[in-house]
Amino acid sequence: MGDPVEASEIIRNYAIVVAGFGGVAIAIWRAIAADRQSKAQKDQAIQARREHSTELFAKAVADLDHEALHMMLSAILVLKNTVDAYPELSDAAIKILTSYLMNAEYSDEDPPADVREIIELVVPKRMDGELSE
Repeated sequence: MGDPVEASEIIRNYAIVVAGFGGVAIAIWRAIAADRQSKAQKDQAIQARREHSTELFAKAVADLDHEALHMMLSAILVLKNTVDAYPELSDAAIKILTSYLMNAEYSDEDPPADVREIIELVVPKRMDGELSE
């Protein structure tokens, strides 16, 4: 057959090639698993952000009717930030703020702080045509 050293070198070389293919297969499998995991984490982060924005939105809408001015202003600022940060909620936020303006009662020449804040947001958006009717 041949020299035993030569045969062992051939077997060793084949084993190295097989181990190399096995290592490449494992590396590919790990890369695929890592990619799937990162996509799942990204989806979870998007979902968490969406849930958080919905909670903030709902709390802000509820706080618009609060008796304390600082709570109303806080709610208005949250809704203003919602318009900028969450396009999917911006139309709803503007409609709610517009409705708030329509129902606001004040008799002074200068509107109160809450109404002024809303006007600063709603009027430019309406003039720019950013709102759908």
